[in-house]
Amino acid sequence: MKGTSGITLSDNRKTGPMANVYRTVGVTCPSSCPLLERGCYAKRWPVALHSKRAQENTLDFKAFLSRVRKENPSKIVRLNVSGDVFLNDEVDTEFLNELIDGAKNNPDITIYGYTHGFEKVHQAGFTPDKFPDNLTLLASVDSEEEAAKAKSLGWKYARVERDYDKKAGKDEVLCPIDAAKAKGKEPKTTCATCKLCFDKRYEGINIVFQYVKGGRKKKGGA
Repeated sequence: MKGTSGITLSDNRKTGPMANVYRTVGVTCPSSCPLLERGCYAKRWPVALHSKRAQENTLDFKAFLSRVRKENPSKIVRLNVSGDVFLNDEVDTEFLNELIDGAKNNPDITIYGYTHGFEKVHQAGFTPDKFPDNLTLLASVDSEEEAAKAKSLGWKYARVERDYDKKAGKDEVLCPIDAAKAKGKEPKTTCATCKLCFDKRYEGINIVFQYVKGGRKKKGGA
């Protein structure tokens, strides 16, 4: 995997004990991503450091998954902590095929991530039904129209909600970690234990992340 790096065990408080895969922001992102020049968290430290390191790196995904099995008790891999599944604004078919092969050959390891270019990925033939059960790629959507499009194509989606008074819609659930932070409370779960984004028990349930600034709800928020 060109322009890609990984760590087998993260100590991130939100995600819990997951393995992380990083790609270079920009060159691996679709140009249509609205966050590229407007608030992309992967351009900020410390994620930006991993993104930069990935630029000149090639990840042997087969060997990486082997290390994850030995070193990570959760056996969960979070893709695209930075970057996406593109290369020079085209779907990176080599990257996606390696993901699919890796998942098929390691059914005991869960792999998941998000893409801001789900329509192009779908058009390239990488549809949700082509992914093994232990590989989940969610559509990151930025409008109701995109959410409806994702659902119509069979994609599980994730979106960010900035309105604290607006509830999750039909077939949506609010991320419990963000919900706790918005109320100024300590989350009682991590991504590794929650599993809403990738566990097949929650197939058809879409994720709403809540914009939380400083871990406090906005004035007048619910």
